Amino acid sequence: TCALPIWNFWLVFCAIVFLACALSAYTAAYFSRKAQTAADRADRQAILDQLRASTRATEQVRTEILHTDWHAKEWKTIRRVKLEELFSLLYESHQWESDFKDIRIFKSTKEEAPSPKSRFEILCRLYFPELLTDVLALTLIWSEMSVITTKAAGQLHQVQNDVAATKAAYEYFNANWQEQYKKAILQISSIEKRAPEIMSSIFAQ
Repeated sequence: TCALPIWNFWLVFCAIVFLACALSAYTAAYFSRKAQTAADRADRQAILDQLRASTRATEQVRTEILHTDWHAKEWKTIRRVKLEELFSLLYESHQWESDFKDIRIFKSTKEEAPSPKSRFEILCRLYFPELLTDVLALTLIWSEMSVITTKAAGQLHQVQNDVAATKAAYEYFNANWQEQYKKAILQISSIEKRAPEIMSSIFAQ
């Protein structure tokens, strides 16, 4: 009768030990799987973060490339338009010198308009620095023509009642003015020859 309770004790004890071991093993496996799942989730999140960062970087580079390409195309368009404007101002400025002469020397009834020469030079400085040396040389010639015209107008006014002096003043003016005019024509021709070269450089950019 005493042996039965002892066996019961050992059976209960063994059962408890077995359950404890099983529970321990299950718990260990559970937390191991949970840790592995968390690690996998962290790895997947890290990969997703890297992909997002890579995508953002790629998109930024693409945007910058597109912006640069747009800017280059826009600059080409502007240069083409401004080249036409530059030559328009060139011919206007040259005509202005002839009109200025006619008004001041030959008393033309044309209205004296503001000179476009400064706009011509500024446009060149902003958009066509490769032409600046030639343009400055031309504007210097035009300035000399204006000075010759202004001085001659003053002299002619002083001698207006003296026919011989008036004739001499006209002849002196005409010789000097025509000399500068020829120089201006040659300089304009030199600039005109550069136009195809500039257009080619615009399309090649």
